[in-house]
Amino acid sequence: MFFTGERVVGEELNQFLASGFRVFHDVPFEGFNIDHVLVGPPGIYAVETKTRRKPSDLKGTAKANVVFDGSALHFPKYRDTRSLEQARRNARTLAEWLTSATGERLEVHAVLTLPGWFVDRRAKSDVNVLNPDEIKRSFPSRPRQPLSPEQIQRIAHQLTERCRITKGA
Repeated sequence: MFFTGERVVGEELNQFLASGFRVFHDVPFEGFNIDHVLVGPPGIYAVETKTRRKPSDLKGTAKANVVFDGSALHFPKYRDTRSLEQARRNARTLAEWLTSATGERLEVHAVLTLPGWFVDRRAKSDVNVLNPDEIKRSFPSRPRQPLSPEQIQRIAHQLTERCRITKGA
């Protein structure tokens, strides 16, 4: 179930390759990985994917809706803040590492995807919470501070090196 969710999101993100974006999957860090990183003119995005089972005792759309109030996810039978905290932590870690690796201050946007769930957003947040079908529409067409092709190349180079599997490891 978890792999399928990440694969669905990865396939959605890979569609951005044709638009000049760079996409990285399973970016390793000490003790954890970032599911997906998307780099393109609108910026850098750390994408966390969370798959959750739907309650079998609920019927219709009620069992597939999650309410996001800006600070917590309210699933039909539980409340989750940890996924949002993880998405923020991933974005912060990636921003700090890329800033150090490239020598320029870079901002990373946190994205949390919930495959199979309809997201009812009731407040704004620093984490963009999405169903994978919403990914295409979620990136700004006119970013405030777009990344230059040279910046994208430098960032992509650092991510490529980080993701490279060393022989004998």
